[in-house]
Amino acid sequence: MIKTSSRHPARTIYQRIMLTLYGIALLTCFICNLAVSHSLSWFFIVFCSVALAFSVTNLPLLLPGHKLLGSAFAVTVFLYLLLYVCNLYTGGGWFVRYAVPIASFSVAFAWLMLLTIAARRINWFYRSAVLSLLSGILILTQNVWVSMVIDGRPESFGAFFQAQFSEKGAGYIGNAILAACFFIYFLIGILLGILASVRHSATKNRAH
Repeated sequence: MIKTSSRHPARTIYQRIMLTLYGIALLTCFICNLAVSHSLSWFFIVFCSVALAFSVTNLPLLLPGHKLLGSAFAVTVFLYLLLYVCNLYTGGGWFVRYAVPIASFSVAFAWLMLLTIAARRINWFYRSAVLSLLSGILILTQNVWVSMVIDGRPESFGAFFQAQFSEKGAGYIGNAILAACFFIYFLIGILLGILASVRHSATKNRAH
């Protein structure tokens, strides 16, 4: 019997090329930062950025199982680290006040979508319906959430939400139309899911 390697040669070559490129980028920035500033400052921004990219391009190929969720967890961690390091470098104070709530809103929706995709025991039509519902809600509320965080008043969320449907919010009409399309598919997905479940049950009963 001929034994075959579990890892495809092309995958190994890809990993080595990407790691080499990341290594060159890190080493170059490390040397430049020390040479110019005589200390490490903006290098940590580069490091977190490379780690974030690595989590998307290389980490999924290294994880044995649950690649999607494992990679997403790493992306989440390095995203917040990148924002924190940028905050330190700029001397800002905006990390907790602005970066965390704004980023967390989108990250929460991303995780809900990923967990929905990972729930493989659930009918795909139901999962696609949930994904459409989450997408529609995100499209309608993301800009509103950002405006509320910048404004600094939680009670302003409702006012900002209503404003996007007024004459002044004409620029957001595209978002409203796209969200409506997602909501329509949500209903279609639920209907298709019910039909698929009924058909599956009927087929199962016939088999018995």
